[in-house]
Amino acid sequence: MGSDSSGPGTAIRPSPKVYYPLMTKQSVAQKKLKVGWFSFTCCEDSTMIWIEMMNQRFFEWKKLLEIRHARVLQKHNRLRGLDVAFV
Repeated sequence: MGSDSSGPGTAIRPSPKVYYPLMTKQSVAQKKLKVGWFSFTCCEDSTMIWIEMMNQRFFEWKKLLEIRHARVLQKHNRLRGLDVAFV
């Protein structure tokens, strides 16, 4: 055997190039994170903390989040298409 310890087919191959779509400020601003907030028995304390945080940062977060499901905040909720679910 030679000094080459790699066998046939084990040569190091360059990784394929990855192309990302052009992200502009406008396209990033239009993409809001779709969130759902779920509260079960005995975990309302985290819900209250979240509501208090919303009182302080609502207008900042409104630009970034689309709240699709939160029974404590709205009557009509949607489950489909959530990016993040807080339980």
